[in-house]
Amino acid sequence: MMLSGGRSPICLVLARLWKKKGWKVSIIEHKSVTFSRFSNSVNHYHLLPDPVHHFEQFSALLLELLERERPDVLIPVNEDILHYGRLQQQIRALSIQFDVVAQPLLEQLHGKFSNIQLAQQAGIPAPHTEYLCDDNVDWQKYIVKPVYSRFGNQVIFDRQGLNQRHQGQYVKQQRINGVQICTYGFARQGKLLAYACYLTNFGLENAASLVFTPYRSQKVFEYMQRFIESHQLSGSISLDFMYDGQEYYFIECNPRLTHGAVLLGEQLPQVFMPEYIPKKILMMEKQRYGLKTIWLAKIIGKKKWRKTGKIYRHSQDMIANWHDPWPFLLMPFILGWLTLCALIKRQPLIDYLTEDIIYDADSYQSSARKKVR
Repeated sequence: MMLSGGRSPICLVLARLWKKKGWKVSIIEHKSVTFSRFSNSVNHYHLLPDPVHHFEQFSALLLELLERERPDVLIPVNEDILHYGRLQQQIRALSIQFDVVAQPLLEQLHGKFSNIQLAQQAGIPAPHTEYLCDDNVDWQKYIVKPVYSRFGNQVIFDRQGLNQRHQGQYVKQQRINGVQICTYGFARQGKLLAYACYLTNFGLENAASLVFTPYRSQKVFEYMQRFIESHQLSGSISLDFMYDGQEYYFIECNPRLTHGAVLLGEQLPQVFMPEYIPKKILMMEKQRYGLKTIWLAKIIGKKKWRKTGKIYRHSQDMIANWHDPWPFLLMPFILGWLTLCALIKRQPLIDYLTEDIIYDADSYQSSARKKVR
């Protein structure tokens, strides 16, 4: 079993689950200090050049590693799945199970304009979305976000944020006021095999999720099935919705694993196996999860005790584990090291954590055109 993305807590969760089932677990990473680096559930930790800045070197060393180790299954956990997707034919030629759709569709699922079109084609309600052509935005009616982005903190809500935006394409999207609902699913050839749906963050921040509380809605489940069946999807698919009290509006898709997959519990690893044929869809458990140390810091800073205290107490931490204690015990060192690296590079921490795996299809197309010339 080989996973990429050791910096991500869900990668640590998966490594522990696979190890518990008796598998040897290898991790591919581009950063030397991550949670999985110190886990006793990880047998091998491979450092490779990152695919954003050194794709040719990365691809050559990756294929060499895969040919040498021949893992049964390869699971890229983070956004780097779009880089691995460019090599999917070579990976499968090594008889390695790698569940992902063809690269053009994978890029459409990732793009914040094209995935709205995919939702509409499937008959799923979505907010009006168009490319941002000028700075004339009615902030009462619209938000702005990069076409290729990962974390919710890149969403722009006002003129000041628009003036500070980075280079690249952006979309202007109708503002939907309500509650954000996230889903995670795993599919093969248009058939949903596993499903989780959850509430996230409880207003603590507009960024990566820290809290994962099961949420049940038949309509969201049906929308998930419809999206997957309409486009004959395979692999990990995560859809986000906004609920305004009457309707669930599709706002984006992430064609990769998300932390909400933890809600599927100890049966999660089996869905990735090629021989897995379920009698029924694997559904989420009732247990709540969270990144409790970081979550606690947010609660203290924003003083949301009354709203989150009970949920916090009844949630299971994704990192703390007495059978594998070092990732939790070394958390101050890990977070401190990553923060120091970000400061040295003069980047926000979230930007530093994604700058070596972030995927921008437009940049690749531009580079390809230059090579042809």
